Amino acid sequence: MKGVEDFSPGLTPTAIPPSVTTTSVMEGIEKFTAADKQLVLKTWNIVSRNLNTIGGKIFEMIFAQSPDTKALFPFTKQNPNPGKNDKIAKDIQFHGLRFMQIIESTVKSLDTPRNLEPLLDNLGRRHGRLTERTNFRPYHWAVFIECTLFHFRSLIQADKAFSHDVPKVDQAIVLWRTVLRAIIKRMKMGLQQDLRNRKCNRELKMNTNLSNGFEKMTLSENLSISPGAASMISSKSSIDSNGSG
Repeated sequence: MKGVEDFSPGLTPTAIPPSVTTTSVMEGIEKFTAADKQLVLKTWNIVSRNLNTIGGKIFEMIFAQSPDTKALFPFTKQNPNPGKNDKIAKDIQFHGLRFMQIIESTVKSLDTPRNLEPLLDNLGRRHGRLTERTNFRPYHWAVFIECTLFHFRSLIQADKAFSHDVPKVDQAIVLWRTVLRAIIKRMKMGLQQDLRNRKCNRELKMNTNLSNGFEKMTLSENLSISPGAASMISSKSSIDSNGSG
C-alpha cells in the first residue's frame, strides 16, 4: 500500500540531529516507554486491517457529529442521480484513507516522531487554503480526534486479545489520544503560519498597489498640464519677455 508521502510530492521529512533539544509538540510521543510503543503497534495492527473501511466510517461519523464539515467536501452534496452514491462513498473512503495514512506514518516513526514535522507542517498549511475558501475551522480537527478514538476503541475491544481487558483498552486509547493530539497540534502550527503568511502577502500587495497608484498619479500630474494652466504659463512667459525688453 502506498504511503502518505504519495500525496505530498516533493516533501521529504528531514531528520533532526539528536543534539537538537528544541521544544516539540512531539514530546508526548517521545516520552512513550517501550511498553507504550508496543501497545500502540499491537493495537494499530488491529485497526489497520482495513484502512479503507475504517477511514470511511470515521468521516461518516464526523459528518454526522458536525454537519457543517460537509461543506468542506463538494462530493458530499446531495445529487438527484442515485448512481452518484457509489462515487460519493468512494470519495469519502479516499479522504478517510489519507488521514489513516498520516496516522500510519506516525506509528512507523514512534522512535523519531520529530522527523514527521515537515510533513505535518505541510498538511497544516494546505488547510490554510481551506480556511479562506471554505468554512473549515480548527475545531473540526477535535471532532476528527474524538470520532477516530471512538472507532479505534470499538475495533480494539472487539479483538479477542483485548475483549476481556478493559483497563488495557483504556490505556491504549490514552496513548492514541496522545498520538492524535500531537499530529493535530503540529498541523495547527502549519495552519497558523500559513494564515500569517497569507495576511502578510495581502498587506504587502495592498501597500504595493497603493504605492504604485500614488506614483502613477504623481507622474500623471507632472506630465499632464491642463489647457488653462498652459495658457497661464504662456502669458507669464510673455510678460516676463516684455518686461525684460
